[in-house]
Amino acid sequence: ALNLAFNAEYPAAAAAVAEARSLFTEQGWESEDTSQGLLLGDALIAVSRVDSARMRSVCDEIDNAQPDDPYWHFSAETIRVAATFFDRDVTRGIAKSRELLYGSARARSYRVVRELLLGLYADMLITQGEYDEALAVLSHAETHAGHAICFPMQRASALLQMGREREVIETTNAC
Repeated sequence: ALNLAFNAEYPAAAAAVAEARSLFTEQGWESEDTSQGLLLGDALIAVSRVDSARMRSVCDEIDNAQPDDPYWHFSAETIRVAATFFDRDVTRGIAKSRELLYGSARARSYRVVRELLLGLYADMLITQGEYDEALAVLSHAETHAGHAICFPMQRASALLQMGREREVIETTNAC
């Protein structure tokens, strides 16, 4: 489900989530046996639908499945930031992003989740008109092969807002 969702194959991801949840229920497995890949895939499907209520529901499942796991907790908090953004509470989303990205929890998180959060943080800064700060946040962000997030695209978004079209071409050539 997670890989399909990362690849924007949302109908197939939703089918995989439904099948996995059905199997999980049929077998009577405990919540702590839930796959994080299933839950994160379900969350990305909710993101694609801009369904903040579903995103929060998945966060609760993540927290209940592994309440003492800092990696799972960071993932849930990142999804909550996305829900906050979709609910247009950008100021709160920015504050929580900073707490997660620059606090001690950062050391106990998956790189891909941190990168998604960094991209979301930059998007929120851009929506607030903080283009220079967004570019500064993205200045050391490295886009990896087969990436789930495209930092050159995000830099281009800020540059377009600033009227720096020539730099947009240079920035996106990397992708």
